[in-house]
Amino acid sequence: MRRLLLALTLIALVLGGGAAPAAADRWYAPAPVLGIVDAGRQPSAARQAGATWDRALFLWQLIQPNGPSDWALDSYLDQARLKPTLTSGIPIVGVVQGTPGWADGNWHDGASGVPTGLEYAVDDPRNIFGQFMLRLARTYKGRITTWVVWNEPDFLPGESGTWWTWSGNTADFYRLLKTAYRAVKSVDPSATVVFPATTYFADAVHGRELFLARVLKEANTVDPGAVSTPEADLAHRNQLPRLQRLHHA
Repeated sequence: MRRLLLALTLIALVLGGGAAPAAADRWYAPAPVLGIVDAGRQPSAARQAGATWDRALFLWQLIQPNGPSDWALDSYLDQARLKPTLTSGIPIVGVVQGTPGWADGNWHDGASGVPTGLEYAVDDPRNIFGQFMLRLARTYKGRITTWVVWNEPDFLPGESGTWWTWSGNTADFYRLLKTAYRAVKSVDPSATVVFPATTYFADAVHGRELFLARVLKEANTVDPGAVSTPEADLAHRNQLPRLQRLHHA
């Protein structure tokens, strides 16, 4: 009993020792884990709620609806509203999705279509998604440093009724993600490119391997024709064990 009382006393001292004054006590611990969509509409309220980042959606099919010379940033996201968010101190995560009809080689998949030219370098005008991401990253350099590429691409056409975001396969998506990564990193090496959010059920209910696992398999595929030097070949080969560990984790 004496040992139990001593243990309880020590626990109480550890938990209570050095406690901050009541006025400084908070019901949450600030950490970069809580995001609120459109937090910039009410930045003060968002901060009080504990928001540590905001999400802004950039729809490519509306920004460049008719061709690569278009640049209508206000078409979906009101830049006047975005500006105070950018200066509020709450970091913004940019989410990019939606293929314009002119950029889709099939011309029938709508905003879920696979952009043409993903096999080319990002600075090649034929890689139209690469050109778009380069321009977008340059526009917001230093203000948006985290970019998410697409949203819920694990839905196959028709599975979610009349709405889905990706009509391509996992190999197509791997090229899309790689293009975005290389474009953003070429503009801002310190920026982060994030794999998109997937649903919690689309693959499971249809008995498929998870979308992320399938994309990682594509990343494991070596294309010797895309390697330009022995040094690049060696670097690529050195990445394979790490990718395999990620796939089997």
